[in-house]
Amino acid sequence: AAAGHAQGVGLLLRFGGLDAAAAKDQDGHDALGHSLLGRGDLGAVERLLAAGFKAEGRLVDTARLGEASLLPVLAAAGASLQGALSEAARAGHAEVIRVLVSDLKASPGDRESDGGATPLHLAALGGHLSAAKALISLGANASEVDSDGLTPLHYAATTLGRVQLRRQQEVMKALVDAAGPQLWQQGASPGQGLEPLHFAAASGDVALARWLVLEEEVADPRAQDARGSTPADAAEQANHTALA
Repeated sequence: AAAGHAQGVGLLLRFGGLDAAAAKDQDGHDALGHSLLGRGDLGAVERLLAAGFKAEGRLVDTARLGEASLLPVLAAAGASLQGALSEAARAGHAEVIRVLVSDLKASPGDRESDGGATPLHLAALGGHLSAAKALISLGANASEVDSDGLTPLHYAATTLGRVQLRRQQEVMKALVDAAGPQLWQQGASPGQGLEPLHFAAASGDVALARWLVLEEEVADPRAQDARGSTPADAAEQANHTALA
């Protein structure tokens, strides 16, 4: 089934029956699980669902893997969309995002239960430009805040070591283009006053801090949060003395 061939799945069901196809390996995967994990073709998945396999719980993993063409089939078979858009955004799958929102009516404003991050927060955190742009084009609010009052721009400012500077800059510009230039100065709430430069400084991201202050001129190194701390203070507290 992992090879994704509908004919092979048909033979398995014919000679082994549903019990054989439903048998799980040491990793807990049955034939449908292997077909999805192995990027199985549509015919193989449809045969397994028609044979009685349950779709519930399968859609999130499929979204994470980026298999957009299989999502409508799983949804039609009763699989829940909950969590799928967040996983697609986290993995950077723009086409999956478009299918989930445009075709299956997932909400781009859905939040994770832990922390309140939206899919756009997660795309920004991963530096996934195409995913972020897809979400914005589908109605995601670039100035939306999570449970701590952080915008996607704050998330994008914490990607040192995971995302190249150029991609980090492109994501941040896309967010500001969508929300307006005031997003640069939108501090974390309630009453924290933390701007993206504070996060870049706390992460030790010298290149991003330099870009924000000297090249884009959208951040003030003297800006203070609610406690009176500047970005330099944030860098020093995180032991990034060179940046401080």
